[in-house]
Amino acid sequence: MKAWDYLINLVYPPRCAVCTELIEMGNNGNLCSECLDKYESNNGIVVKYMGDSAVKNTNNLTRGYSVFDYSDIKLSIEHFKFKGFKNDGIALGEIMYTVADRNFPYILKDADILVPVPVHSKRFKERGFNQSAVLAKRLAQISGKMCCENAIKRVRYTAPQSGLHPEQRLKNVKNAFEINQKIDVRDKKIVLIDDIFTTGATINECANILIKSGAVQVDFFTLSAAVTR
Repeated sequence: MKAWDYLINLVYPPRCAVCTELIEMGNNGNLCSECLDKYESNNGIVVKYMGDSAVKNTNNLTRGYSVFDYSDIKLSIEHFKFKGFKNDGIALGEIMYTVADRNFPYILKDADILVPVPVHSKRFKERGFNQSAVLAKRLAQISGKMCCENAIKRVRYTAPQSGLHPEQRLKNVKNAFEINQKIDVRDKKIVLIDDIFTTGATINECANILIKSGAVQVDFFTLSAAVTR
């Protein structure tokens, strides 16, 4: 470790991208030793259902995967998403890629475009970034795929999905998105990228927009899933 880096680490000690605990001195990675052990044996999560039956009946998604159970990475997502630690998303995106490449490589290899779930401009100003876009860009850099950050626009400001019942979630995101007419998704295989999968209401609404615009397949890949059964 260079002297300058050593001093920076003394003043701003690095924290694990997964558990947010301090990383021991001399560890040049983004994970503490405990999380590194868990990560190396992580097989990811196959999301087998869409939560609410109303979502299942209008399912526009082909398949989906997540890396972590949300309860295992909740603190990390809060640190990344709400406390402004944008660079955490780079490390988390790398973890997403490695787990996918090891367990379900086709989710990225089959894709033509990676599309992050968009946030409304008001929420973007509040946070300073779209957490899903940070993950998607890093995945695209590593996989060599195209990331289209503005393929879908969030045109209606909505209440946070957390805390809402499944039926409320569906209504909350209904007509909240529009396709960017400047982006051609016809005959393309799309993978939607997001930080959390719960009932699938938001992701399914985005998929609906893409399918209506001519996409031939829409999958999703998220950092975490709050519903895994």
